[in-house]
Amino acid sequence: MNESMKFKIDTKEKYLLLTPETARLDAKLAEEIQQALARKTAGKPASLIIDLNEVEQADEGAFQAILAVYRGCYAEQGSCVLARPRPALLSLIRQHYPKDDLNVAPSLPEAVDLILMEELERELNNEQEEKSL
Repeated sequence: MNESMKFKIDTKEKYLLLTPETARLDAKLAEEIQQALARKTAGKPASLIIDLNEVEQADEGAFQAILAVYRGCYAEQGSCVLARPRPALLSLIRQHYPKDDLNVAPSLPEAVDLILMEELERELNNEQEEKSL
């Protein structure tokens, strides 16, 4: 974990695992996370799992930053999953965003499955596009 920041980013073979290590995710921390992810990915396609298990509360700025990171993953041909949110946080997420707008998984293995399925789907779509050319 970075000493000044309350999160860690682990690089896995097919995705990055972001783990906020604080009960409260605020706009300032979310901005630090965005900057760290931007340095880590440097414009390359990256899939991301955000493990929210330790987060109990998030403010509006944090939700906006999470949504920006989420959309950025898809803009760069990656995927994003919010994993293991606590019930109160999940309720807030559902209030702020339509259920189908964000990938939410109750466990890390299910989050990994979502990442891998979307990657496979992208590969199949690319193959079909190449065949139709």
